[in-house]
Amino acid sequence: MTSQLSDDFKEEEEEEEEDEESCDNPTEVKMSQIVMPCHCNHRQELSVGQLLKWMDSTACLSAERLAGSLCVTASMDDINFEHTISVGQVVNIRAKVNRAFNTSMEVSEAASVDLETAEFHSQTTF
Repeated sequence: MTSQLSDDFKEEEEEEEEDEESCDNPTEVKMSQIVMPCHCNHRQELSVGQLLKWMDSTACLSAERLAGSLCVTASMDDINFEHTISVGQVVNIRAKVNRAFNTSMEVSEAASVDLETAEFHSQTTF
């Protein structure tokens, strides 16, 4: 049983290494958060403010990878919410720097939720 567990662990490590190597953009950041009751409103749906907080953190990490120093969010544009997210679901947020200028950057983000059999796209920001 121990050898089976160690084999499974080795396979997981190899898959993680392949995922890290397949990333084309060095500024790409992926973050996953599980939705807990404290993140929700009275209807047990993820609070928009909480999702924006997670997205801001992910975008900041992406920008800081490129800048090599602290970054702040100046504005967010074109945010579209297509579905609600419930307690217990896992939110996956992906951010990457699209363009960099002298004193600013453009970071794109996408948030999605994994379901048992399918994944739907929740919203995108540029």
